[in-house]
Amino acid sequence: MIPRKKLEMKAASRPSTSNPLAGFFDFLGSQGFFELQSFLAIRYYLAAAPVASAVDKIAEPFAEIMPRVYDTKAKEFVDHEVIELLKKPNPEDSLESFQIKLAAWYLINGEVFVNATGIVDRPPLELFVFPSSVTSLAEDQEGFLGSIQFGRLNNQEVYKQAARNLGGRFRYYSQNELGEAWQIKNFNPKNSLRGGSKLQSVMPEIEQYIESSTHNLSMLKRGARPSGVFSSKEVLPDDQFERLKEQIDNWYSGSANAGRPILIDGGDGVQYTEALVNNRDMDFFQLKVNVTEMVYSRMDVPLALISTKSMTLDNLKVAKISLYDDAVIPLANRVFGELTQMLLPRYKNSENLIITYDDASIPALEGRRMENAKARKDVGVNTVNELRSIIGDQAIENGDELVKPAPSAPAQQTDQRNYEQMLRDQKTADGSPVYSEDEVKAFAKAYF
Repeated sequence: MIPRKKLEMKAASRPSTSNPLAGFFDFLGSQGFFELQSFLAIRYYLAAAPVASAVDKIAEPFAEIMPRVYDTKAKEFVDHEVIELLKKPNPEDSLESFQIKLAAWYLINGEVFVNATGIVDRPPLELFVFPSSVTSLAEDQEGFLGSIQFGRLNNQEVYKQAARNLGGRFRYYSQNELGEAWQIKNFNPKNSLRGGSKLQSVMPEIEQYIESSTHNLSMLKRGARPSGVFSSKEVLPDDQFERLKEQIDNWYSGSANAGRPILIDGGDGVQYTEALVNNRDMDFFQLKVNVTEMVYSRMDVPLALISTKSMTLDNLKVAKISLYDDAVIPLANRVFGELTQMLLPRYKNSENLIITYDDASIPALEGRRMENAKARKDVGVNTVNELRSIIGDQAIENGDELVKPAPSAPAQQTDQRNYEQMLRDQKTADGSPVYSEDEVKAFAKAYF
């Protein structure tokens, strides 16, 4: 804990900012108080609809992706017991809720922590997710992460840095080596120990969104009354002036007090004149639209998913694919890659294994897979089973032959019988027909 005097000196030297809360956010991070900084990030998720919507639009599709274990040497998916652990990581979570927690906390705070129970050199017994708000970090003498602490006050558990083993990366074990902690984090230029949330760069805009909502709600509750002007016929005594100023500052200033009626004394000495109504005082709609678009853009969520101006059937279809390409799939690659490094070294004979996913099992990408398979079929360089693999179907017997592209119909040929005969006349080098009778009929039926 930083001594009070030292903390006050550092607070006094921080640069001023037009957004006090954003400046306070940065100050907390610079002093190492990421637990408090995390609470502010959570506030944005709870108070700003664009933030919650953007996070959910990424986290929920990610939670539907089923993890698979892939053998990089055999180049195939394999059954592995780690998948059973992920399907039921602990008594409270299912696979879906576990993955939502991983994704949501990672997107909100820029980092998330995974706790694995059980002897550290054996397969884990259970997995839990911890956010930054209940996690403290300490660096070692060389500036690396020295320990991870979960919990608060009398309910704390410390995981200290162990030797580099089990995959060549620092591991963090509990004192009795019956538990392990793992950090998944974004790059953070201000603190190498902690992750940096994408939301940090748009904090002033998010504050504008929250304040405008609070201001409008307060105005509506109080009859949408505008601001006014206080005037005095005579010069007020200093004590009366200061008391009136303090009353206004404490009770009638700020978005939460917008439109509140005011009560003052002093007879005819002070009068209050209501200002004229200005439509722009209540028109925060465009501001909120701009902030919403900025948050979605920063989180790599396509605007076509929220903007009615650009939401057409074609745009919506492309936007859903773009959401996976730009946000969901990169998140899956990162999280599953981290789980690979954390979990698989604790299983025997796992050197060639990785935790990943089968993109053929993602429904949102089915249209692109079908287009890819059709393009490859037209080229004629893939076998039947290779094409079936692209669209997620199982291999079939005798499916290792190349798929012959359908012949183009002659520009001048419109007679079906002549077209069929032309196909029958095509022979290979040994004199056998190129197309079977069934293929001849199928091609002719497709063109006529």
